[in-house]
Amino acid sequence: MRHFPKNTDLSDEQKIIYSEHLDKALLITGPPGTGKTVMAIMRALRMGKEMEDVNARVPILMHNKTLYEFTSSQASVNQNIKVQTLMSYLLQRTNLRMLRDGQNISFPWGLLYRMIDSRNPDEIKKLNLFPKFVILDEGQDFPKTLWKVISNIWMKLRSVDVNFVPSIMADENQALNVDENSTIDDIRHGLSTTDCFGSFKESKLTKNYRNTKEIAAFAEKFYVGNQTEKADSSQCRSGVKPKLFWHRGYKNNRLIERIVNYKKSNPYKSVGVIIVNRNSASRVKTLFKGIENYVRINKLDIKVQYYLSRDRQRTQALDFDNPKTITVITRQSCKGLEFDCVFVPKINDLEYDNLGFEYSRDLYVVFHRARDQLFITAGISADEEKGNIFTVPPILKNHLKTKDYRGKTIDVGFRDEDELLSYIDVDRSLDREQRSKAEEILKQRQREKLLSDENIESKKEQVKENTNSIKIKAEEKNIRIQKIYNAASLFIEKKKWTIANDKLLRESISTLAGGDQGILLAKWERKGLKDNRLPKIKIASKKTKKKIKSPLLELDFVTGSDGTFLRLLDIIKETISNDDHEIIQIISSKKKPKRVFKKVSNLLTNNKAGISDQIMPNMSSNTIHFFYKGQKRSIKIISPNDEVDWFQKIILLGVEDLKSEDISEDIQELLLNLFLKPAHNTCIIHPNTDEETPGVKYMYEKNDDGNLITRYYEK
Repeated sequence: MRHFPKNTDLSDEQKIIYSEHLDKALLITGPPGTGKTVMAIMRALRMGKEMEDVNARVPILMHNKTLYEFTSSQASVNQNIKVQTLMSYLLQRTNLRMLRDGQNISFPWGLLYRMIDSRNPDEIKKLNLFPKFVILDEGQDFPKTLWKVISNIWMKLRSVDVNFVPSIMADENQALNVDENSTIDDIRHGLSTTDCFGSFKESKLTKNYRNTKEIAAFAEKFYVGNQTEKADSSQCRSGVKPKLFWHRGYKNNRLIERIVNYKKSNPYKSVGVIIVNRNSASRVKTLFKGIENYVRINKLDIKVQYYLSRDRQRTQALDFDNPKTITVITRQSCKGLEFDCVFVPKINDLEYDNLGFEYSRDLYVVFHRARDQLFITAGISADEEKGNIFTVPPILKNHLKTKDYRGKTIDVGFRDEDELLSYIDVDRSLDREQRSKAEEILKQRQREKLLSDENIESKKEQVKENTNSIKIKAEEKNIRIQKIYNAASLFIEKKKWTIANDKLLRESISTLAGGDQGILLAKWERKGLKDNRLPKIKIASKKTKKKIKSPLLELDFVTGSDGTFLRLLDIIKETISNDDHEIIQIISSKKKPKRVFKKVSNLLTNNKAGISDQIMPNMSSNTIHFFYKGQKRSIKIISPNDEVDWFQKIILLGVEDLKSEDISEDIQELLLNLFLKPAHNTCIIHPNTDEETPGVKYMYEKNDDGNLITRYYEK
């Protein structure tokens, strides 16, 4: 049992929790490294001694299979404890089965709740779903429905004088999927659906007992403001700074040799290799096979193991008792675990521009897995090796701003490379063998290039001349188009709408692209209506027969990590309260609609907008149905390429994710249509960023006649 303390080794705050009366239900929270799983095991040991049935075992139930295997190895010496994943435990004790939707498999939490809610207290007692004592670890990874189930069981058993004493461990920082799991407030709220939460005592673990001061200080820079907060690391032992080094791909000998050589030099220290990237299965297997082959060829006494969920090739459980082991896992599987040394490969592959906040949260958890040493690596190309170009990954030298759970603005990450270098050591050297191979490859490429250049030099000159000619013509054309566009804009601003002026304007812009013509003519017609020069033609919705006013674009800038979705909920509530829209359409500019659907569905299911208790998500169509004041309404999440009903409410998300090259013809057509077609006001929700994003810049340029309203919301 590695790194597991005795009773006498506990800190004062741990002793208080350990000594708490066993008939008192507990909610124990704490950031990484504070000893939540240790307290779960030690409290279970005490509970086991109090069980009336000598053969009964106290269940410690959790979500993560790797943490289950790790905890099982820690608790295996005691026969009074049964460690299991919660879902496997519930499937064994009920007639429920997992739900399948294509390749997606999920537990039927809704069915479990209805099963418990429909039974009377005597039936719940007979069902005996949980014994008197039960410990639920990783509370943040379970859905909010579970806490209503626990609360319901507690209330019904209490009514027939049966004592049910659950203990819950949770860390909001380590949620696997923040869109579908529970915050600390969600747990409190779920337990409060009966008087259950009133019987709970909350306790906090605040001190970091795992990391060195250097690792803790580095990892804390990626804290994203969750309610569990950062651990107090002031009493941590001193050690060495985390180290950053460079290598080629996952099959590269430099990476593999560094991992194996560390293990050879430290045979009794555990080593974990954690892949942080999304869709990391192939990377895990590639690196595992590379390390395994290296160990086999060099006949080393080292065991190499890996874990991937739903991997049928893995037949044995992870071995956490054998010190001569290297373990390769994903970010999802690492939480709750700890290793003496951790390697985090190729973090320059992380998609910082679009997923910087999500990856920062992941790195906060991953870096805290290392007890004594932490190695971070970045990829490098052959050309970069030759030129001694060592680029620091963007996620290590750029910072994000967000608001923590109290509303205080915090920085996430490092402001620049100089600040980073005060927290880590950097190894910019390369192995001699690797450098010589890279140089030989580059020399061969240069020889091939010289031979090729001699044969095609004349063709290149011709291509260059043609390219320059095309560029000159394109630039001249762009200048002409811009002059026409500017002249037309000035014409619209200065002239009054008349039939003659209308004809003149249309003739002058006939050579422009259709999109630019549409924008200019829309401005011209709006001016004609404003000056009472055009008849006020009111369009009516075919469905509602309701007269439609001239539409406006509303650009809402929001603050905070959840500002976008909080504003979205407000708009949904305002729309169904004030209008008779049957459908609200949410267009996701760049992210997959399925991802936005899950987030919105989760928020509405938990009634965070106070809209309806009858929420019916349909994953196959990305549509959420609900009833409001007896009428059926729908929210549909679509992509820019999907068909839009211009007579229904439209909300646009994700404009901040668009880069200049993303504003293709499809996106331009969508934005143009939003300027011209909607029968109702369109809302565009955008985080309040320091710099103007390409999407916002495009909208300002194409909509400069006052029809774009900007508002700011602080959440």
